[in-house]
Amino acid sequence: MIAAEFSPLASYLATAEAALPSDHAWIKKVQAVRHELLSDMLDAGRRESHSFRQQGLQKLSGLKKDYSDLYRHGSRPRGWVRKTTS
Repeated sequence: MIAAEFSPLASYLATAEAALPSDHAWIKKVQAVRHELLSDMLDAGRRESHSFRQQGLQKLSGLKKDYSDLYRHGSRPRGWVRKTTS
């Protein structure tokens, strides 16, 4: 159940993570949140609580927003080429 809830955001973040240099500050945030969520998932009581799901989704959504802001403000992924029109 948790996997189904977290999967769309986790997939998006994995793709975004692959697009940035490994030493980017945003990557460090993603790694910290991933470690925290995976550690909490090992605790059955914590994993089953509504607050865990809610807080996890908020953290993942926050990372998605941060990446969108980076992208919008010029921290373009590797290989990004701006298309120009004639």
